[in-house]
Amino acid sequence: MDNMEDRLEKIIQYSKLTQDQFAGRVGVTPGAISKAISQGTIGSKIILGLMAAFPEVNMDWFLRGEGNMFRDIKSGVDFFQELHEQYHRRDDLYNIHRLVEKVDEIEQKLKKKKK
Repeated sequence: MDNMEDRLEKIIQYSKLTQDQFAGRVGVTPGAISKAISQGTIGSKIILGLMAAFPEVNMDWFLRGEGNMFRDIKSGVDFFQELHEQYHRRDDLYNIHRLVEKVDEIEQKLKKKKK
């Protein structure tokens, strides 16, 4: 069974982007992607960015290795409902991602003040 790092590499291959381009698309540094693959340190920024940038990826598969790589999309009205929900989730994920960035900024400022 593959691990989360292997699944991250599969998503990068699927995206047909370089690691640097992929990092930019999910909103992290290229070093964060390299570290995630080599050391298995996949943080929340990568996960949230991945969810926003690639909503077609099944997060059960990515996080736990369960199911297929891609989410099932239904036909007809269900398809448009799914797109609508994904659009709103993407906005929510973007806002959460921005919040995580702000928390990181505040933590860095607090560390500097303690010195």
